[in-house]
Order: sequence, then C-alpha cells, then structure tokens
Amino acid sequence: NACTGCVFYAGDKRCPLIDIGCMVTSLNIHANLQAVISSRFISFNCQNEEHWRPLFANDPRTDLTCASGCFCVCNPGPVQMCQPPHLRSIQEPKLRYDAPDMFYAQHIQEKLTNEIKAQLRLWRARQQGAHTSFNIDLSHRLQNLLPTLELLQHTN
Repeated sequence: NACTGCVFYAGDKRCPLIDIGCMVTSLNIHANLQAVISSRFISFNCQNEEHWRPLFANDPRTDLTCASGCFCVCNPGPVQMCQPPHLRSIQEPKLRYDAPDMFYAQHIQEKLTNEIKAQLRLWRARQQGAHTSFNIDLSHRLQNLLPTLELLQHTN
C-alpha cells in the first residue's frame, strides 16, 4: 500500500487489493487478462500470454538501450520512461477519429431540452398547480449569453 507503507503478499487473504489491472516490469508493461475475483488467485507469470498481454511486442535480439543512450527501467519519478527500440507498440501509429455528427448532436440537444421542459412543467404542476410556458425568444437570448457568463465566472 503506497499510502501507508504496509506490504502484503498477493496470496494473503487479508490483502486489500481488489484488482490488479497491469504489472510493470523493467522490460515491459503487461495487461492482466485473468478473470479472477481476488488478487490471491492471480498468476504473476507474465510469460503466460493467456494471463498477461504485453504492451510492447518483445524482440529479444536487441538490448534495452534507448535512442538517447540511457538504460530503460520502470522509473517511478517524474522522468518519462522511454520506449526501448526493440519494443514495438501494439497501438496503431496514427489513430483515426471520426468527425462528430452535428445533426445527431443537435437532435440530442433538442430531445434533452424538450425533456427538461416537460419535467419542469410536471414538477410545477404537482407543486403549485401552475401552468408553465417557456418564452422562446428569451430562451435564445439566454442561450447566447451563457458562454459569456461562463467565461466571466472562470475569470473571477
């Protein structure tokens, strides 16, 4: 436990760890693929590809020297761990993002607005027996004013 300094054996029934999502070694970062309910049942053999998936693909023909000449280890300090040249990332070199569907976003905004209005009308009718109407012109003016008011709130 990094907060208290207490050390637990992973097989200990009193170990407070609920889940171990990844394991960092001096050679790689491994994702846990095991569907277990307690840390004491986890196999820590990161060579077993059914239990652990490496972040970088291994190529044992080269050493762990970075392009800058340093030796790569898991560094918990502020310096970022450089990627060893023999480890390839499994992530695509260029990520593809789709442009947002603005028509769909507008449709969702209209549905939300109508639902909020309906719920306000229902609430006011139950509380006060009052009829609620919304002024469209005032609503548009407030909507245009809202970004300015938010900017003023963040500057003060």
